Order: sequence, then C-alpha cells, then structure tokens
Amino acid sequence: MLKIRLQRTGRKNRAQYKIVVCEHTSPVKGKFQEKLGTYDPLSKECTYNEERINYWISVGAQPSETVARLLEKKGEVIQRKRKRVGAKQKAREETLKTAREDEKKAKEEAKVKKEETPKTEEKTEEVVETKEVAEEPKTEEKEATEEKKEEKPAEEPKEEVKEEAKE
Repeated sequence: MLKIRLQRTGRKNRAQYKIVVCEHTSPVKGKFQEKLGTYDPLSKECTYNEERINYWISVGAQPSETVARLLEKKGEVIQRKRKRVGAKQKAREETLKTAREDEKKAKEEAKVKKEETPKTEEKTEEVVETKEVAEEPKTEEKEATEEKKEEKPAEEPKEEVKEEAKE
C-alpha cells in the first residue's frame, strides 16, 4: 500500500519536511517513489503539486493524518481514515458523560435548595435556648443515666443505635 507522508530533512532544531509517496513498510528516511512538495513547520509554509497528489490518491495512495490535515488547510478535500474506537473506550466515554450530567444535576439541585432554605438566624436562637435548658439539670441527668445503665443490659442500646442509623 502506498502512503503520502512527511520525510524529515533539515538540521537540528530547524526541521523541514518533504511530502513524498512511498511504500508504507519502507523506513521513514528511506527511499521514496516521488517527491510531491515541502513543508516548513516554523514558517507554516506548505508547497506541493496538486495534480500529482490527486493522481496518487486516485491510484490508491493514502495520505497520513498530518499530510491530510495540511491538504485540508489549503482547500483540498480528502477523506481521512477515522481511528477505530474500541468497546472499552466507548464505555469509558459513556460513563464520563453520565458522570458529568449527574454533577450538573447535583449542582442545580444544590442551587435550588439554597434558594428554598430560610436564613440561619432563627436556628441559632433555638440552639441557644436548648443549651440553657440542658445546662441546668446536669446532676439529675447523670444520676438518671447511671440508674438506666444498671437496669438495662448492654445489648439494648446497640439495637437502638442501629434503628436510628436505618432511619
């Protein structure tokens, strides 16, 4: 199978490329059948022979991704091969999409809840009142809890905790 691809030339840190037609199994810097143009990535200058490229494509040569992108920029319409996406990658993409959608929904619900909840000033007053009431009978509560502990076996409080956790 023939490929239309880039062949690197130029010196170190000053790359230039030839657009060539070669066998897809040949080495990148190996022999080629025909030089079709040049590409300078630093100046973004690309020159090529359109007639010869169209001829080689009609014969069955496939342009590489980079060459196809360069030709599309100049106005040539070339159908590039799409990379195959495996089943695992599709599944990952779907899970990512659903996760993003769930995050958006959660954010929207949080905004709605913030708008619906009243201000916290009322809650702070109630908390203060309950603390004052709880502070007065400290000694009586301690005695009552000690008596309850002696009367009840140790298993019952665990069950109450489990029931509260379920609710």
